[in-house]
Amino acid sequence: MPRTNRLSACAIASAMLPASLALAGGVPIFGDDCLPPTRGAYVAQFHSWGGGAYTLSDPMHFAFTACTPPPTTIGLPELHSFSSTVSGVLGGPGFGGGPIPFVAGGVASQVSVTLLSDMGGVRMFDTEMLQLDLVGGGLMVRESPTIPSQGQTQITDMGGGLYRIDSFFDVFTELSLDGGQTWIPSDGPTRMGLVMIPAPPAAVGSGLALLALAGRRRRGR
Repeated sequence: MPRTNRLSACAIASAMLPASLALAGGVPIFGDDCLPPTRGAYVAQFHSWGGGAYTLSDPMHFAFTACTPPPTTIGLPELHSFSSTVSGVLGGPGFGGGPIPFVAGGVASQVSVTLLSDMGGVRMFDTEMLQLDLVGGGLMVRESPTIPSQGQTQITDMGGGLYRIDSFFDVFTELSLDGGQTWIPSDGPTRMGLVMIPAPPAAVGSGLALLALAGRRRRGR
């Protein structure tokens, strides 16, 4: 399988983000109630295909380009479409062992959101990922066309313009290594939970600055 050996600084910095996010803990609180939150990211520990032959550690779905207000009519689904970024670390025998930091931007995504209840400032939503098309590093990943990737979101109005958002998706995907001719189903669902990214531009910028400094030092030697 073709793969990228020379990794961009952006790819490395993005792949490093989940480790710091895992330390935050708790249900994130945002300054708005739109979905998906622009300061949010969906993270997990592990995703795999082909009985573990191909793995993606620390998968992270973030950098959402559109944040849409949630539906207000109970039982009426709304479609939220946006682009995003997915990062992680590739591994497993199918990828030559790894680890290979990985990032793909411009990922086309679509989610169905349905309001289930609205009581006392607490709203419950049924959610389903309908589209996730990822291309990068010689591979393609798509949301399973046969198994629904379902989830739930609870938004609690904290007052003062603050909202606690508890959200997850149980994601099923398929992997292609030949440009979409054949697809390998994931070994099972991966629960992607919502966290808040602490100052993402600064975090990524710091990573880029450190990598650039290291490059200048190597050239100097």
